[in-house]
Amino acid sequence: METLRDEAVPPAAQRAMRRAVGCKVVVAIDSDHSPQLSRPWELADVLERLAGLVPGATSAVRTAEV
Repeated sequence: METLRDEAVPPAAQRAMRRAVGCKVVVAIDSDHSPQLSRPWELADVLERLAGLVPGATSAVRTAEV
């Protein structure tokens, strides 16, 4: 995942780290360093899609009480 507005780990540094480990799938999110706080629903959607790429993985969608 690339967090496009991250000032703690800028996108260029994120890309360098991904290249170093050979990351194959990257999803960009218009977020700061903590997408779980600034964009929780968008992050949840991304994680749900990524989980679907894992062979044999099942998806269990839960709704949160607000």
